Amino acid sequence: MLQKNRFEGDTELIARPGERTFTVTRTFNAPARLVWEAWTRPEYMMRWFGNSCARLDLCEMDVRVGGKWRRVLRMDDGKLIGFHGEYLELDPPGYIKFTEVFEPFPDFPSTVTVTLSEQSGKTHVRVVQEHATVQARDMHLGSGMEPGMRETLDRLQGFLSEQALQPN
Repeated sequence: MLQKNRFEGDTELIARPGERTFTVTRTFNAPARLVWEAWTRPEYMMRWFGNSCARLDLCEMDVRVGGKWRRVLRMDDGKLIGFHGEYLELDPPGYIKFTEVFEPFPDFPSTVTVTLSEQSGKTHVRVVQEHATVQARDMHLGSGMEPGMRETLDRLQGFLSEQALQPN
């Protein structure tokens, strides 16, 4: 059975049984250039990435093919949780592909592909996360990540709305 969940905004999570991937989509009321910058500038990501249970404590990005990135979330209880990876492909402002390692489980890396397509000043974002196995994908989905993902993307929309009001 297809697992398809809709959240606030128009965030949608699609996970098909037996597949190693899940897909998240959302349309943002902002141009692709601005969404790209939010995903690739650490000073911007520090302002939106996280949710009510975790805030971004560290964000390092060397945004180039072969460049490394690392993010560390500080949970409400003070615990730090890190993620890191490497940029595999970049085509601004429409495409980012990178590896992602959740540091508490380093043996389960994934590959993330982010595609941005703009139409009439709005940007549709499609994130495909591919795991090595169906079990690893299901572990990720079963971690309770959905509410945090929804909040994080809501925060991204808020950040994009604020940036759109700033003079160039």
